[in-house]
Amino acid sequence: MCDNILVNVDLGDNARIEEIGPPKKVINSFGPEVIGQNVESEVMNSAVKEYSGRKYYQFDLEPPHCLITATAAGNRLYLFSILANGLQWKRHNEELKKIADSFRIVYRQI
Repeated sequence: MCDNILVNVDLGDNARIEEIGPPKKVINSFGPEVIGQNVESEVMNSAVKEYSGRKYYQFDLEPPHCLITATAAGNRLYLFSILANGLQWKRHNEELKKIADSFRIVYRQI
């Protein structure tokens, strides 16, 4: 299951995810909105990647498997999550990781 969650964050018109905080703060603050529980001990891996000048935080959470990619644009935080049960993960984990890694925001100020 894929989901895109939009969170309003009052950081002005050109927010960057680094202004919200480091990866640990972002996942601890907003991860519970995705999985419905505290995520502090659930994070297996995290990474910071940059595409077209925008940073993306990526997280891999304990089973049930959950991949979360987060970034900010405008005054919003975007969280893209992929949730998979054990069988789905076993069969498709590489494809699911590619999907999570492909998440991008195209933002144009008007």
